[in-house]
Amino acid sequence: MSQFLDTLKERFADAQRRLQIAQTRLQQIQAEHQAVTQEFVSWQNAINAESRREQLQESQRQLELQRQQFVQQRVQELNRHVEAPPATITTQSPTPAAPANPETPIAVQPESPADLGSKTDAIREVLRQHPEGITPVDVWKEVKDNVGRAYVYSVLKRFKDKKQVSVRRGKYFLLQVASTLEEDKENSTVH
Repeated sequence: MSQFLDTLKERFADAQRRLQIAQTRLQQIQAEHQAVTQEFVSWQNAINAESRREQLQESQRQLELQRQQFVQQRVQELNRHVEAPPATITTQSPTPAAPANPETPIAVQPESPADLGSKTDAIREVLRQHPEGITPVDVWKEVKDNVGRAYVYSVLKRFKDKKQVSVRRGKYFLLQVASTLEEDKENSTVH
């Protein structure tokens, strides 16, 4: 054989050996790349999961804060409604001046049985004036200066339970007209 051919074979063997070494390193680097990629994806998933959890917690905190604000607003509205003087003309002693500190809550006096009776009578009178029937909202609109909305519903339910009214298609109809003695008895026993 010629020397040139031997040189070519040696260089071929050397290139083949280096190719095998390079292929081994490539496989090692690909394995390392795959492991790092998996680790990266795992950390990315952990970050995404934690971000979603924190967003959910923040959303829940925001909803709770909104709920608390709504409750505070409703309490303030109800307090304003309860604290507002009735629109009827009555002979009362002058009301005391507001406290110096606006943060001090004002004590609300419970209603007297006489007030409860006149409110019930007012609702009964509205029902008498509407023999064609009337909705609870319309009853409240007629007595809203003296009676709270919840109280109207409470009285209508009491009338219904005592079968003094009937309800058809959302309208209340007065069934019987109680005598003055029965009204007085009801006012003194029902509060």
